[in-house]
Amino acid sequence: MELVDDGRYGFMKRDTYNKAIQNAEISFSMRNEKGEVKVSNAKANIVLPKDNCCNESYIIEYLWKERDTREEGMFEGEFEIFFKDDIKEEGVTFPSGKLIMPINEKLMIHII
Repeated sequence: MELVDDGRYGFMKRDTYNKAIQNAEISFSMRNEKGEVKVSNAKANIVLPKDNCCNESYIIEYLWKERDTREEGMFEGEFEIFFKDDIKEEGVTFPSGKLIMPINEKLMIHII
């Protein structure tokens, strides 16, 4: 899943955001249609996409394990980003705390 800059925090310096996201802990969880947890707080990673874009962006990835995909069906996934420390730079603060992704839409996963 790509982290998208929605413009809400345009005042924030890009360097401050980059430091915060690179210092964060990220986990992935997934539930089936009945709400049963199939993956719980598993380690996820931040990677830089391999493109020729001049703006730095990030991809959140979870590396599937065989047991994660044994059951067919529709699942809802989410990533939790935990910013460990407040990062302060030139009057700008990126606070510590949790952020659940995605924000606007559900992450639906179809396992066949």
